[in-house]
Amino acid sequence: TTVANLPDGTFNLEEMLTKLRDDSNVHTTTTSLICVENTHNWCGGLPLPLPWMKQLATISRELKIPLHMDGARVFNAALCCGMSVAELCKDFSSVSVCLSKGLGAPIGSVLVGDRQFITKARRLRKVVGGGWRQAGIVAAAGLYALENMVDRLAMDHKRTRTIAEAIKATGTNLISFDLDKVQSNMFFMAFDDPRLTAQEFCERLFKVTDEESKHLGEDTCVIKLFLKSSTEVRLVLCCNITDEDVTAAIKKLQYVIQELDNRQG
Repeated sequence: TTVANLPDGTFNLEEMLTKLRDDSNVHTTTTSLICVENTHNWCGGLPLPLPWMKQLATISRELKIPLHMDGARVFNAALCCGMSVAELCKDFSSVSVCLSKGLGAPIGSVLVGDRQFITKARRLRKVVGGGWRQAGIVAAAGLYALENMVDRLAMDHKRTRTIAEAIKATGTNLISFDLDKVQSNMFFMAFDDPRLTAQEFCERLFKVTDEESKHLGEDTCVIKLFLKSSTEVRLVLCCNITDEDVTAAIKKLQYVIQELDNRQG
């Protein structure tokens, strides 16, 4: 059963309680797990609010239903909250962690839980054919990511904020987003003005005109955004983006936004 997310990545706890199912009805499944995502992708990379997490944990204990965190970007969330991942996840029975997003490993995720839980998970993985021999080289990359890529996440957050502030500084009315919600390495931009669609913006950023090349010189670049819908796009930074890349991206964005504003004017 799914409970719709609120804009900050949380969901209404009272609504969740109405959707819980026990074993009294043989025609329905029994609720055995409560899941959250942190940071929340479709909510712009926002970390879940700590007071809400505490409330959820209290309800979980009272109901004796375990909590699971989809922690694809949990290290980003911990950084936003100013605490360790262990502290952030202390009330969760299990956590999945992606090593190939902010941490930059080429592949891989890990599942975290107590010994009994992991023993069962490994067996179930084998039951459904999920074994992998000679995976040491993949594990080595994952270990490197955990040991060397966590502390640098702050740079991704800072660079993302810098780009967001530069877009806001253009004063354009074609693009809208809440700067206060730019807290990690991603954010969404909305295109509610009918004069410009999200797809048009993405297509323009992914090409370079002759006039643009002359104007931007060595900072000429293309920018690839994720098109969520006809009115929304996502911008994400990863560990491969440098300060020089950010400078070039800002110049590109400002140039294109001015071009589009002049076209509409």
